[in-house]
Amino acid sequence: MGASPPPTKASGADEKTVRTVAVVNDSVISTFDLDQRVRLLLVTSGQNPTPDLIKRYRPQVLKTLIDEMLQTQEAFKFKVQVGNEEVDKSVARIAQQNNAQVNDIFKMLESQGVTRGTLQGQLRTELAWQKFVQGRFSSRVVISPDEVKEVLERTQANANKSQFLVSEIFLAIDSPEQEPEVRKNLEQIIAQLRQGAPFTVLARQFSQSASAARGGDIDWVTEGQLEPELNTVLTKMRPGSISDPVRAAGGLYLLALRQKQTAAGSKPEENDQPEAVPVATGGQPEIKVIKGPSAQVGLARLLIPMDASANKAKQEAAKQKAVALYRGVNGCGQPLQALAKQVGGVQVNAMGTIALKDLAPDFRKLLEQTPNGRPSPPLRSGQGIEMFVICSGGAQIQVTQPAGPARAAAPRTEAFKMPTKEDIENRLFSQQINMLARRHLRDLRRDATIEIKDQN
Repeated sequence: MGASPPPTKASGADEKTVRTVAVVNDSVISTFDLDQRVRLLLVTSGQNPTPDLIKRYRPQVLKTLIDEMLQTQEAFKFKVQVGNEEVDKSVARIAQQNNAQVNDIFKMLESQGVTRGTLQGQLRTELAWQKFVQGRFSSRVVISPDEVKEVLERTQANANKSQFLVSEIFLAIDSPEQEPEVRKNLEQIIAQLRQGAPFTVLARQFSQSASAARGGDIDWVTEGQLEPELNTVLTKMRPGSISDPVRAAGGLYLLALRQKQTAAGSKPEENDQPEAVPVATGGQPEIKVIKGPSAQVGLARLLIPMDASANKAKQEAAKQKAVALYRGVNGCGQPLQALAKQVGGVQVNAMGTIALKDLAPDFRKLLEQTPNGRPSPPLRSGQGIEMFVICSGGAQIQVTQPAGPARAAAPRTEAFKMPTKEDIENRLFSQQINMLARRHLRDLRRDATIEIKDQN
């Protein structure tokens, strides 16, 4: 399945429940989209998505969503395709990094009111933008043997200098009047980091550099290689530490020093050794059902009509609709109606309150593990594909959050070792293509028609 087209123009439907918060070149970002992404940020950074926190981070996340909308539009324009299996692999990689199963990740998100489609949508945009950047700019990046030779010679000459493994969070400042607001946003990010939020998570959510897709990783740099403002700060940092905001060309930077190598043949001093830093929440949240469904449950029925004689194309279309519904349903009433309308060709029927004992045993068992607002798995019937949403009286899910962030030291500092020719080529390619990507996104932002509406 290819990348989905950008959302269509805003309409007046369901505005009492789901309103438009921004329009980017006629594509809509809704209050639902914004709140879901804020919740995703808070949950994955180990914070409880309270109404106050959601409101506080809305402006930051909205700016990120606008950039992602521009990236999605550009990728769609050039017919970039991202398959579901690619998104699934990205989710699996996140689960592996957190020592968890994919289902655990989705259960944890859904228990906090975040649909799995929110995470999948973010990853799909990242993958599409990476493919677009590679396809559009790779041919423009030519690393000549002379460049590699020059870097190798310079690296050899700099063997008596320190090397730094660095991650970044970059927030662009397009005009001077933006700086106070951008600085405030970056200070809020720093506050989250000091509370134990993983740097990689916040870099992925907020950074406007191409390195955001890699959790902010910009690889090894030599003392003096970065801009003077960044280099001055970097040389004073210890491994495992995070800088204060640094003003440099284009905007504000936040640096994280993950590892350091001192000059070749030297003996690292005590000040070169790492500090303990928050790297993750204190373990995977425990998720379990603490109470089964009540004696009576409120149900809504979703039906995707399909004849028994439907051809393979119609069956596949219905299947894709069922998958979109199952991933997106997170409540009854107007939100459910809005989702059904977005998917299209879905009938929603409120069934009212039903005594659990009156349901078939197999169906009753199916509902025992289904929390309020979530649907049962899609079922094939004589009328088409059905699923049932528990609107009230469903199972209650308990999520036990870790007591606090786990802390671990960065790798110890050792003496510098010369990189290989291939290392140099990869580094030069990454630097140049990232620069082209940043310039292109800046141009897209400059040329776009962006209308910000009420965020409350």
